[in-house]
Amino acid sequence: MACKKGFTGRTQSTLLPPAGGKAAGRPPEPEAGHVIEPAAWDDGDPLPQPGDPYKACARPSNKPETTLHVMLKDGYSRGFAWSNYDSVDTAPGDKPGSGPVLVVRFAGLEPSELRLNGSNLGRLMAWIGQNRLAWIREHPSRRGFD
Repeated sequence: MACKKGFTGRTQSTLLPPAGGKAAGRPPEPEAGHVIEPAAWDDGDPLPQPGDPYKACARPSNKPETTLHVMLKDGYSRGFAWSNYDSVDTAPGDKPGSGPVLVVRFAGLEPSELRLNGSNLGRLMAWIGQNRLAWIREHPSRRGFD
């Protein structure tokens, strides 16, 4: 096999700068005495944080999700693997005069049942049945999950 004229057998890296130059896309080196602040570990976190304006659930995704994150009003959360999703049903409310609740069941190492009450449960039931929600959030001023 013939080599093209001028071929040295080495390829030039696009990650390392050429001798005496700067690499494209590499951030500039900090100047002396300049301190770079580390980014918060949750930058880019798609889940709402405590103190964020209330929103009941994530926008439904176009594809099935892998985990349903449930954020509680006390700031804690729990993740349910959609691979353990078993069923979603409606049931009568626990208190007289209360509306229906959604009962979402997950069968994992420890079977779990999530009870959701509130408004727009029909849409929520459809999105849960399609595994299209990444998170849901309990309202901070009232009880929404059992």
